Order: sequence, then structure tokens, then C-alpha cells
Amino acid sequence: MKTLYVVARYNEDISWLDEIENGDVLIYNKGDDFETKYPYIRVPNIGREAETFLKAIINNYQFLSQYDNVIFLQGNPIEHCFDLIEFLNNPNVDLSETWYGLSHSCPKLNFHRNEMLFYFPTIYAKILDCPELEPQIHVNGDPVEEKYFKDIIQLLFLCGINHSLFDYQWSTGAQYSVPTSMILNKPHQWWCKIYFLFELYEKSKKDENRFPWIIERGWPAIWAYVP
Repeated sequence: MKTLYVVARYNEDISWLDEIENGDVLIYNKGDDFETKYPYIRVPNIGREAETFLKAIINNYQFLSQYDNVIFLQGNPIEHCFDLIEFLNNPNVDLSETWYGLSHSCPKLNFHRNEMLFYFPTIYAKILDCPELEPQIHVNGDPVEEKYFKDIIQLLFLCGINHSLFDYQWSTGAQYSVPTSMILNKPHQWWCKIYFLFELYEKSKKDENRFPWIIERGWPAIWAYVP
């Protein structure tokens, strides 16, 4: 299986890459220049790893068919996945079948209510005659999740993703192994749309961390979505 590793680096030590046995490496560097044997692209330090991964998909979309899967990692990925190197060299699951979260912590967002499959922000609820969101019911009192709950659902809705939120799980650190088929089954223009929403949120919300955190929680639905 041919793999592309996409690394979102700031100023982390990426010597851990030498321990990975197979695959090509593409680094997006948002920090200082550094010496490395791996190719890297210098980009502005905006949007955390979510912006990096979206940029990598958009900029390399036409080349991804050369790979069986893409593994998206932070500059210090072991912080979120203690046995990462061992797993990547000898995975105990089939990474060619579906996306896989590379994290030792995969929290659940408990969105289930009245066996409804989908929830919409108030503005859409009135149009679609759906129940309005009551985030305090679904996020178990977690102020961080309550803050971003509506935005996650709005993102999925704007991207056309009708995704069941029963026992929805996401991977902290936003690190994933994704078959390229789950990326390329969505048109390049669709990925550009998400990036446009990224820019729009950053400008309108005036919070540089807001959209990256929304994307971090939304990746599983994004990977699994089939137009």
C-alpha cells in the first residue's frame, strides 16, 4: 500500500519521521525554516492543522490517485497517539477500507435526541420544519462542545452532508489515516468550498481557533460523506 504522509509542522522536531518505514512525506511548515531531508512547503501560520490538511488536499488533489491512502499528522503526533510509529509500521487494522483516527483519545459527542437523525441551526429549522438545536441537551454540560455544537452541524449542512450523529466520535489532534478513495470521491470544487467556509468563518467570527476546532470535530463526517 502506497502512503502519503501530510505533516502540519510549526516548530516541532520531526525526526520521528525517520522511524517510519514506508511512504512519501509532504510537510507544510508554518514555523521557522529548518534543515531536513524531506520536502516542505512554507505557508502562513493560520488555521492550525485543519487549514493545513485542507490546503494539502486542494493543492495535491490531482496527484492523490498515486496513493492508496493519506495519513494526516501534526508536527508532534505522538503527543496524541502514544504508539503511533509502531502502529504505522505494523497496523493491526486494514487502513485501505475506511478512515481511522490516530489518537489515544476519541471522545463521543452525544448528539442523540428522540431518535432524530439530523439537527439544524435555528435559521434552517424554520425553513425545514425541524426541531431547533438545544445544545445544552446534547453536549453533557461541556462548555467547549456546547460552544461549537451549532457550528459543526451548520458546517455539515452547508457542505451538503446528511450525517447521522448517533454516538458521533471524533479524534483529538485531528490525525487520521484516510483512503484516497474517500477523498477523491468528493470533487475538487467541494473541497474548495470547505476551504472557502474556513476563510468565511475566520473573517466573520474573528476567532482564529473557532473553525479549526469545528473541523477537528467534523472530520469523521467529512471523510465518510459520499456526494
